[in-house]
Amino acid sequence: MVLVVGAKLGNGIKNGQPWLPLEAMKMEAILHAEQHSTFSEILLKPEAQVGTGNGLTVVV
Repeated sequence: MVLVVGAKLGNGIKNGQPWLPLEAMKMEAILHAEQHSTFSEILLKPEAQVGTGNGLTVVV
């Protein structure tokens, strides 16, 4: 489950920056950026259920 969506459309993100906390079975994991990017589309909402193959964001 998505806890908080910290990304905003048009915002930049730096390599290694945490941006998306997820919760599964009472365990929290935080996704980090793999490269410098800009969010061009946000595909999820807070408290959304996420499964294999679900898109999270689009970055350029």
